[in-house]
Amino acid sequence: MLRKSVGAVVGLLVVVSLIPAQQGKDAKSGKEVTAKVVKVDADKMVVSVTTEDGKKMELKVGDDTQIVGPRGGVSKERLMDDRLKAGAEIKVTMDGKKVTQIQLPIRKPGEKK
Repeated sequence: MLRKSVGAVVGLLVVVSLIPAQQGKDAKSGKEVTAKVVKVDADKMVVSVTTEDGKKMELKVGDDTQIVGPRGGVSKERLMDDRLKAGAEIKVTMDGKKVTQIQLPIRKPGEKK
């Protein structure tokens, strides 16, 4: 009896520990694209980019779009961040045509924050 109870508890713990891993996987299930910034229009909330395969895109940035640094910290300046400028290489995560996240590049030495 005790053997069955311990086995059930261990099995339950294994299943429960896999749930957060699956939830994190679903959150990042969007398509990730690497692109070069052509232009940033903060007034219209649009970032114009060229993808690695040469495709030009205009990314509409919404209030729910996360703009993060290379280590995952959220940018308070959003589209006004000094790393989001023409020529910068960014990673864009999209869910369909909706932009869910923009990952900014590392700030180069000598650039001010």
